[in-house]
Amino acid sequence: MNLDSPAPWIPVAAAWAATLAATWGLARLAPRLGWVDAGDGGRKTQRQPLPLVGGMAVALGLALAGLLGARPGNELAAWIAQDGGLPWIGPGLAAAFLLGLVDDLRPGGLSAAAKLLGQTLCGLLLAW
Repeated sequence: MNLDSPAPWIPVAAAWAATLAATWGLARLAPRLGWVDAGDGGRKTQRQPLPLVGGMAVALGLALAGLLGARPGNELAAWIAQDGGLPWIGPGLAAAFLLGLVDDLRPGGLSAAAKLLGQTLCGLLLAW
């Protein structure tokens, strides 16, 4: 893969910018939609409700990177597809997103052991 060309970095830069913009926009919108975690006084001890938007913002940024990187002639997309990694990236990231969503929506969140086990399984899926 030739990284001297600016083309492979366009999806990365676009994903970064989209994730930043989505984080800002969704964080402002989250209280109106009820996408906040007020804490539980136990493990989650924040003083103010926190917007639950990190996973969604990253997912939007990755989706944009995938759309830009999948265009014909893009060396980065060809490298991923040739390496056989493409079929597993999506499910691995989706599993990580769902784990975070369950942790956010479950009262008190997941236990440390359950979260570590889930993160380990997501990481193994991505590494595979």
